Amino acid sequence: SASGSWSFEAYFKAPRAGAFDYFGASVAISAATVVIGAHEEDSCSTTTTTSVASVPSGNGCGKAGAAYVYSRGASGWLFKAHVKSPNADKLHHELHHDARLGTDGSFDRFGTAVAADGDVIAVGAPFDDSGVDHLKVGAVYVQDAHNGPHSSA
Repeated sequence: SASGSWSFEAYFKAPRAGAFDYFGASVAISAATVVIGAHEEDSCSTTTTTSVASVPSGNGCGKAGAAYVYSRGASGWLFKAHVKSPNADKLHHELHHDARLGTDGSFDRFGTAVAADGDVIAVGAPFDDSGVDHLKVGAVYVQDAHNGPHSSA
């Protein structure tokens, strides 16, 4: 602030917090957008949700991960989206039982890294294995609020 003192402007919590989701482990801010990663959030949704009431809960896809997007409006920071990898539950059962990978439940961890540039966000999933034979090669998903979700790089 101009006076040199700092104060908190906002306090963010996941709309449907779960134990060990690690909400807040990664955070990015750009202008009026905040992206918050929860790399061990474990709902099996594969879609982006834009209302708090529609944010999924559940424990079916261990460590699939998620990102939460908030935007600053005239009345403060508002929930904008709950973002999931389109591949969040694709390989859940195979991964859990694959002897090469162990049984530690380490899935995609979507949300381990997040970045924002205005209304465009990027979300890292270092253990993503879509399109590859269980090698956990990783991926980055880019989403533009104006052009729809889930481009992958």
